[in-house]
Amino acid sequence: AATPAETEILYHCNIGEPFLEKDSVLHTAVKELAPRNARAAEGMSMWNLYEGPQVGFAEQVYFAQPAADSEGWGISVLSNAESTHAFSVRFHTSTLPWFTLWKNTGAREDGYVTGLEPGSSFPNPRQIEREQGRLTVLQPGQSVTYRLKFEVATDRRRVREMLDEVTALQVATPKTVHSVPKDGWAS
Repeated sequence: AATPAETEILYHCNIGEPFLEKDSVLHTAVKELAPRNARAAEGMSMWNLYEGPQVGFAEQVYFAQPAADSEGWGISVLSNAESTHAFSVRFHTSTLPWFTLWKNTGAREDGYVTGLEPGSSFPNPRQIEREQGRLTVLQPGQSVTYRLKFEVATDRRRVREMLDEVTALQVATPKTVHSVPKDGWAS
């Protein structure tokens, strides 16, 4: 564009069966984690654990500042209950510095799914993201490149390697977990 422009992006990666099932686990290394609202705060004790499909389930959303490895990559891995299947998303935190977990484990007919969502900001109204300094402003002629890597693992050995990577990253990163929404993170 000929003038500066605000930009934001959220990669809404919806994952379902066979990765999502009763007792599936999201493995992700974070610096900081908070529920989006009171509904999500109700589930903080099991924010990364999944139940089976539930009729009438109301979504729960969690916001995080991800940990990154020495090259700047964050990682989130959803593994099934037996750790025989996993889906991972890796994202470069230089341009995708935030992560949102969307749990929508309603009835299968209503979309039993979870969202693993690296983003340049949180999914709040643009005004809030602007006020909090999370919007990226591109100058005339400037561009931005977002880097993501997806992997599907269908054998226990590879799943274990992925989970070990997340564990090592979290062990090396101090973590703050908020039991209620964090000021400035949620609308």
